[in-house]
This record gives sequence, C-alpha cells and structure tokens, in this order.
Amino acid sequence: KQKIEIVRKKGKNRIKEVFEKWEMISSHTCRRSFCTNMYLSGFPAEELMRISGHKSPAAFMRYIKVDNQQAAKRLKELRAKLAK
Repeated sequence: KQKIEIVRKKGKNRIKEVFEKWEMISSHTCRRSFCTNMYLSGFPAEELMRISGHKSPAAFMRYIKVDNQQAAKRLKELRAKLAK
C-alpha cells in the first residue's frame, strides 16, 4: 500500500499527516484527471469547458494539471497539425 505524507503549517507548528493513497482520491480528483487527460489527448478545450462547466478559458487552464513538458509537447503537436 502506498502512503502519502502531507505536511502543513498551522502558525509556527508543522503538522504531518500520513494517508493511504486511496484516501486522497475523490470525485474531484477524477473530474480533474478526466479534463487533463482529454485535453492532452487533443480534445478541444471549448468542448471540455462545456462538459466540465467552466465559464472561462483562464479558469479551465488553472483547473487542469499540465506541466511545462506536457504543454511543450502539445504545442509541438498542434504546430505539426497546422503545418499540414
């Protein structure tokens, strides 16, 4: 079983909590993962925003979890599509 360690600060105190990985997964985790994975697969952001209920592209882009490497790869793929 995989353990997840969360360290938080409350005032001057450090609070360390340890959870099983399954305890950290919620329906929100699944929703965010779905949006991120669909976006990275090339599904149009506008359609994903309609599905997920996001009103603005800025809010949607903050919501999905795309690191710099993934963003660069997606940009390269989009450029290749446009070049055809």
